[in-house]
Amino acid sequence: MKPTARRPDCPYDELHIYELAGLIEPAEPDPASGFLGCWLEAGSAFLFFDRPAEAEARRLAGGVAVRERYAMSYFDWQGLEAVAPFRVGPLLIRPPWVPARAGEGPEILLDTGLVFGAGNHPTTRDCLSALVELGRPGRLPASALDLGCGSGILSLAAAGLGVERVTAVDLNPLCVQTSRRNVELNGLAGRIEVLRADALGLARRPAGLVMANLEAGLIGALAKAGCFQDREAVILSGLTRSRAGRVEDLVVAGGLKLKRRWIADSTWFTLLLSG
Repeated sequence: MKPTARRPDCPYDELHIYELAGLIEPAEPDPASGFLGCWLEAGSAFLFFDRPAEAEARRLAGGVAVRERYAMSYFDWQGLEAVAPFRVGPLLIRPPWVPARAGEGPEILLDTGLVFGAGNHPTTRDCLSALVELGRPGRLPASALDLGCGSGILSLAAAGLGVERVTAVDLNPLCVQTSRRNVELNGLAGRIEVLRADALGLARRPAGLVMANLEAGLIGALAKAGCFQDREAVILSGLTRSRAGRVEDLVVAGGLKLKRRWIADSTWFTLLLSG
């Protein structure tokens, strides 16, 4: 595939991706070699570079075979929305390479890199809307737990809206690296902790607010593990029409009250619940 033209306001250009036939322990990104990071999914590892890097990919693979190779533009991977500022309620969310404009109000700097969570997916946008809705009466819970944090966008938004302490959790090391970078970009290292962990392992970690933009099966498992009990508020998303009703019934039966439901594209459901 021939990469499309690079936009001048974005530091990313073309991507060269090497799919490995197995998992590896990911190395840290290395700008000198062009290595951007490693994504782990479904028993495979994907090595991302900003240039062709066959030899370096094989070195990082450590004996695991390179199964496939792909080349594409960053915008084919993330979509043009990944480099476009947007607003949700009082918050302006912009990439750090897009200049700020006077009078825009509170803002969050977000470099999504290679991971999910640019704000261009309906589930992310509706979770942000749920956060704004939750904060409208005057005060959000003092603490929050963000399960499956991706780029860290929900954690950053929660802190930007007034949550004092946030724990962001993801099992994928590239998500953890990206979220930590965004926390540093926003000067929020003292308020947001990013952990590499299984969401179920932290199901009972204390927090007034739980946010989980995950697939329905995992949300159901979290509900059965007591993750949503004794919370002031819960935001759930990643739910498709075929499974949203069952998840809603499960969490309501566990003691939560539905405050509002968002439906995007007649497909994606987001729920705001209170304890």
